[in-house]
Amino acid sequence: MTTVMRGSDNFDTAENGRVLQVVAVNGRSSDWSTTSSTLVQVDDSSISITPTSSSSRIYVTWQLAPHITAAVSTHAVIVGYRNSTAIGVVHGKRDYTSTGTIYIDKTAQGSVFDHPNTTSAVTYSLYAATSAGTFVAHRTWNSALVTNEPIMRIIAMEIEAGTSWS
Repeated sequence: MTTVMRGSDNFDTAENGRVLQVVAVNGRSSDWSTTSSTLVQVDDSSISITPTSSSSRIYVTWQLAPHITAAVSTHAVIVGYRNSTAIGVVHGKRDYTSTGTIYIDKTAQGSVFDHPNTTSAVTYSLYAATSAGTFVAHRTWNSALVTNEPIMRIIAMEIEAGTSWS
């Protein structure tokens, strides 16, 4: 079921969908890389939020700049975790094939939408792995055109959810 809020709706008495709290932090401001084929935690990629209701949903988004260096077909993945539980792929698998070394830089926005079913603090983090080469889950750079290095931005929002949300 999809709930649509229109300008004519009364947001003050809406049962679902209000943002109850927002937590924002700056994460990594330097490179982090792995050559591991098993998921490892990305340093400085965590954010904690304490839901005010056990029925609330939590929306977490990460802005990051992943980079991959490989000379073979490579599969890399970033997965969002709640505490120690994987809850979803944040940056999906990418297949890169080349006969020489390749470098791929992209800015990515990854997110998870979760129902932690608690009023205790929960921590969301990123884990990453690669099948070959070096996978940089967050890459910084400097150039003549860009003087500010990218900083990983992390935002967690608690969304009010009534009984009609599954």
